Amino acid sequence: MAYQNKPPLIRGKPNIILIILESFTSKVIEPLGGRKGVTPAFNKWAEKGILFTNFIASGDRTEKGIAAILSGYPAQPRTSIVKFPEKTQSLPFLPATLKKAGYNTGFLYGGEIGFANMESYVTTAGFDRISDVHRYPVSIRFKHSSWGVSDEFVFDQLLKECDEAAPPFFETILTLSSHEPYAVPMKTVFEGDDAPSKFLNACRYTSQCLDRFLAAAEQRPWWKNTWVIITADHGHNLPDTELSENKKRFAIPMLWLGGALNQTGKEEEVAGQIDIAATVAEQLHIKSPFAFSRNVVSSRNPFAIYAFNNGYGCVSQTGEAVYDFDLHGYLGRANRANQDTLTGPIFMQKLFNDY
Repeated sequence: MAYQNKPPLIRGKPNIILIILESFTSKVIEPLGGRKGVTPAFNKWAEKGILFTNFIASGDRTEKGIAAILSGYPAQPRTSIVKFPEKTQSLPFLPATLKKAGYNTGFLYGGEIGFANMESYVTTAGFDRISDVHRYPVSIRFKHSSWGVSDEFVFDQLLKECDEAAPPFFETILTLSSHEPYAVPMKTVFEGDDAPSKFLNACRYTSQCLDRFLAAAEQRPWWKNTWVIITADHGHNLPDTELSENKKRFAIPMLWLGGALNQTGKEEEVAGQIDIAATVAEQLHIKSPFAFSRNVVSSRNPFAIYAFNNGYGCVSQTGEAVYDFDLHGYLGRANRANQDTLTGPIFMQKLFNDY
């Protein structure tokens, strides 16, 4: 499906639900080439919306993914802008942008929001309501996960807030059950005490929680004017161990659902986390303040950049190029002379100058 010069995919001024799934790599999603049988619930919903099949995470940590999604700001090798409040204060924010357009905004997380300076970031971002583990009864805090409240309870709270919020609303949820140690309140599906098996079970559980939420939301009156965006904070090396610079480690889903969609299908062009912010703004006919972000619906020559600890990768329709700062060169022989070896350095220089 090629979107250039096509009409908007979203109708009107819809409610927006942004669902960010912890560590949800494409490697566990069958329609994206992942393992079979891990996330059947997600796979079912993928047939009902627009599934982006070549979507790339900007970084390898949650705080980097959040800044990429909500600020359209690329991840940096070896550090994270979220850890520096004096820098994040100058970033553009999707919640604040939507708030100016009349949206009611909320952020939900089942863990402690203070990790990696996340509390400062989401507070500055312009959310009207922020809730974390302390929003929930003591009886369910840390009962199954050392990180906080299991995903099912946070999805229940999300449904409640959507029911109560005045439209248009922008609700964001960050899940946690698929974070290590992968302890979930679900009967084991993938036997084994090893990390890959536990990870697969955790992804299966989160997929089921997502399914239950979407099934309930689909019956609500507000669903017909709602745009749901489902993605991940970052990919993962599990269930198969990947090198830190491998593109597979950064491949994640993006799925659009809801009654506000004008069409369904698959989008195979390359896109990245940083493109969500501009896409949302421009689909709503709001001028985008996100300099590094592009509207995936109308852009040409698409590419995505991902950063790992000592380098970066550039992915395009023609291939990919991975540059290692320590080696001062590109890894491997593939695509050395293609456009990616030109796009990557230009993009990273722009990022370093801005940072």
